Amino acid sequence: MHSDFYYTRLSIHHYASYAIVPLFVTEYALGQSLYNNPPGSDATRTAHQAVAVGVVGLFGINTITGVWNLWDSRHDPSGGLRRYLHAALMLAADVGFAATAAVAPGGRRAAHDPSAKTQHRDVALVSMGVALTGYGMMLVWK
Repeated sequence: MHSDFYYTRLSIHHYASYAIVPLFVTEYALGQSLYNNPPGSDATRTAHQAVAVGVVGLFGINTITGVWNLWDSRHDPSGGLRRYLHAALMLAADVGFAATAAVAPGGRRAAHDPSAKTQHRDVALVSMGVALTGYGMMLVWK
């Protein structure tokens, strides 16, 4: 029913999804270190930014492959609700990660404005939670 290209995108989507959980754990650990010890070391800030770029990259790949496959499967009646719920959660997480980056305080601001770092952390954690909910539902309802 679906093209070979659909299944290639699906494989890419799955592999990128598997890689996101370790990145979330790493990003949380680095972020928590910066949160507890502002402004943190240069190495920790650099690592936190690098892992964030990895999260954005994987989410970009998964957004493209997921939306493309959602469009291609729009006439497939099986699993439609599950696919659309997953897509809605993941797109909400995309917006949340964009907001996380937008409210990220610089090193000096984090040290002098505790509410800025708390807002950044809270938006990141909610976004991760939404993403993991969408991820988990696809694992369970597969």
